[in-house]
Amino acid sequence: MSSKALLSWIALFALMAALGSATLIYYSTTTHSTLATDVNTAYHNHLSLEMYSKDKNAQWLDDIKSAPSHSLPLPLQQIYETQARLKSRFLANMVEQVDLPQSYQNAISQLPLIANAELETRTNQQLKILLITGLAFAVLTLFLGFYVWFMRTKHFSPLYRIVNTLRAQALNGSPLSVAPTNSDADVKRLTQAIHAATTSQSQKLASAAIIESYNRELKSITGSEPIVRHALEFIANEFNAPSVCLYANLEDDTLSLVKSHGVTPSHSIIASTIALCATNNEPQVQQEPLWLKEEEVEVKLQSRYCFPLAIGNHVVYVLLVGSAQALIDSQFEALEYLCKDLSLALAINENIEKQQKTESAFKRTT
Repeated sequence: MSSKALLSWIALFALMAALGSATLIYYSTTTHSTLATDVNTAYHNHLSLEMYSKDKNAQWLDDIKSAPSHSLPLPLQQIYETQARLKSRFLANMVEQVDLPQSYQNAISQLPLIANAELETRTNQQLKILLITGLAFAVLTLFLGFYVWFMRTKHFSPLYRIVNTLRAQALNGSPLSVAPTNSDADVKRLTQAIHAATTSQSQKLASAAIIESYNRELKSITGSEPIVRHALEFIANEFNAPSVCLYANLEDDTLSLVKSHGVTPSHSIIASTIALCATNNEPQVQQEPLWLKEEEVEVKLQSRYCFPLAIGNHVVYVLLVGSAQALIDSQFEALEYLCKDLSLALAINENIEKQQKTESAFKRTT
């Protein structure tokens, strides 16, 4: 849920509270008006009874109204009932001495007090309801406000920072990367996913840049030996490989060292690995660390990788790369691609050299 949605919910609750307050005020006003009308009606009935007791005119009895159908306070209800009984008695005996009962007169004298007490009671009840409603709305508003603050701090702010960081990196042309965060689980998982995606993307872009750089430099090199020397040096520099060796796969299925760059491992150590690579025409990986020593310098190879350089299905060379650190997937794929380019370049140059030798021999014979 976004912060705008949360604020919309708060606005909705505020509108509901305002409508509830307006309804309560309307009900309070209507209730007071109804009670005042009932009291005025009861007092008007009393005046009609008094006038009838004086001049015995039945017209006054016709002006007496019955109790309303809605609920009334008990004292007011009793006054209406007494007035109805007196009206019935007066109509039944028009000549009898008319005297209003003393209890009735006492009740009528208390009518203003009854009305004021009832109005005060209802007002207090409505104020309590209004106070409870206001407090409930205030508590709800505070809760939702805290929830908005919590969501913005724990959820939205980290996301905003991630988006702003990625936008700034994209505008500056730098590799996309997001540092892991210690926010709550959801944001942390999202950040880790974005971090993994951007890291993978950056690694693939870096590998693509390596391949492009190699192909660009390869175009200006001619001759098999310069191509091999450049390739070994390039791989050693770009992939932090202290040992890079190229072996030729001879016709008797033996492997002979053609060229090396850096430290050359003993043939007995890597013989089985390069032979398996040449036989299966598949890359071979060894992750066991290997210490090599040459000219009083010790070098640690963290991982060793063998790549076949094949023309069609025939393995012509095997490239051994001894890296000081384990290669990531994008680097491994880049090395595979470089080996394909290298094998193709060597095949083309060897064909050119053979053709040149053939042409030279033909010229000498002629």
